[in-house]
Amino acid sequence: MQVPLFAGAYFVAGASDLVAIVPERLAQIYAAINDIEIYQLAQDYPSLEISALMHRRNGGDAGLRWLCGVLVEAAKKQEPRR
Repeated sequence: MQVPLFAGAYFVAGASDLVAIVPERLAQIYAAINDIEIYQLAQDYPSLEISALMHRRNGGDAGLRWLCGVLVEAAKKQEPRR
């Protein structure tokens, strides 16, 4: 089964006998508010590319450009998780 968003995977896994592979940080958030157990995978998988998106009509918004810059700098400072 495929779901279009990670959030959908938590609800499917929580309401069925299925398992979902999702980002660990999001799993921790959902596990804290739902009856979901987290298990570490036995194998390393390639890292996930994360993008910040905004509609072209908002491209001239200085505040949004600033926020995207802050997000990019914060992501550069993150240590790879193993």
